[in-house]
Amino acid sequence: MHLSSDQWKAVFAARETEEGSTGRLSELGNELRSVAYVLALEGASTPDPKWGFLERALDGVVQTMQPAPSMTHIELCMSPNTRRDDMHFATYLGAKAGWGASFGGQREFYLGHNASSWRAVPVVCRDASARLRTECSKHVGTPYSIAKYIFALPPVRALAGLLSDVPQTPAHCAILAARCLKTSLSEIGLNHASSWFGPSTLFLELDSETKRAAFHEQLLRSDPTVRAISEDEGETRAMHQLLNGSDDDIRALAEEACVLALHRITVRSLEPGLDEVARRIVQKQLATALLRYSIVRNVELYKYTD
Repeated sequence: MHLSSDQWKAVFAARETEEGSTGRLSELGNELRSVAYVLALEGASTPDPKWGFLERALDGVVQTMQPAPSMTHIELCMSPNTRRDDMHFATYLGAKAGWGASFGGQREFYLGHNASSWRAVPVVCRDASARLRTECSKHVGTPYSIAKYIFALPPVRALAGLLSDVPQTPAHCAILAARCLKTSLSEIGLNHASSWFGPSTLFLELDSETKRAAFHEQLLRSDPTVRAISEDEGETRAMHQLLNGSDDDIRALAEEACVLALHRITVRSLEPGLDEVARRIVQKQLATALLRYSIVRNVELYKYTD
């Protein structure tokens, strides 16, 4: 980061203001307490130039063998909280499962070559973010498995239910995400075995019209205070800056406005009646807002300046 001393003073002053607004946030409740997110990376025709042969080969196979829209990676994203906990949990080729910061290179991975390819799907149920975070902690260190992609393909996936689903059993990204979701948030109704899912099929399951309608109803029911608050200038500005502003613009935002803006985009992404094009656009907006909040504020501002 390249901030002048005056800019840092402004940042710290903003943080003091935010800390003093706890009462206001408490009145609203934790707007995103009932929400967790699944981040999905759309397959691209042009692979990341930094990839090696194995990564390119796996990407090609995953894109070719899955239903549209083809997703090549999927991971979990928790809602922001006052503790500034890491918001990402995932596993990657050649690595073991862990929280996002443990892998390094978050800015490049999320906001670099892949920036325009992310989509976010909300998962809504009681205390979803905290329950999912607790479950994810049990899966840190899970070995990565390429071989298990075979069980995401018909007809072999009929055997997926025979595989172990206990924590630390080797998994690829979709198995890990499904495993954590099924165990911690069983009421969302993932009816297939975790190993049955690939990135695309897990995305499609959570993005079904039935689940989106249920999540939308639950979100409005769990946050009646937020629903009653009209969109104000600060929230509108926060939404614009999260999507289009510079890093400095995002750092200067009030925390309350950021959380409310994320909540509004989350609600919009679940609105009934969206066609496929509109849904894809708002899911990309939601992913952009989440990732820019996560990297610019939750990681860089609040962790590196403490």
